[in-house]
Amino acid sequence: MSTPLLTPHDHAQDIASHDYGRLNEADTRHRVIDRILHDVLCWPRSSVSCECYTKAGFADYVLIGRRGGHVLFIEAKKSGNYFTLPGFKPQGPVSLYGGQDATDRQIY
Repeated sequence: MSTPLLTPHDHAQDIASHDYGRLNEADTRHRVIDRILHDVLCWPRSSVSCECYTKAGFADYVLIGRRGGHVLFIEAKKSGNYFTLPGFKPQGPVSLYGGQDATDRQIY
C-alpha cells in the first residue's frame, strides 16, 4: 500500500500543528524554514543559496529567481528569538517582488 502524496497545504498544516518548543537556529531551519520553502511554497532547491554574503552581511537563505537575480533574503533565528525590522514608509506604490525578477505587481 503506497503512502498518499501530501499537498503543499497538507505540509503547511503539519508544520503549524507542531509545538516546536525551543529550537536552536539550525533546527529551526531544518524543521520549519526548509519545509516551508520547499514543501509548502515548492521553491526549487536548486534556486536557494544558503549562508550567502550580501551587501548587508550574511543571509541564511537567498532565493534565486528565474533570471538569476536575488528575490528574497531570509534570516533564521532560534525559536523565541525575534528581531524588529527597521521602519519603512513608502512614498508611493511598492513592488511586491524585488531584484531582477521584479514584476509590475504592487502593494499600497
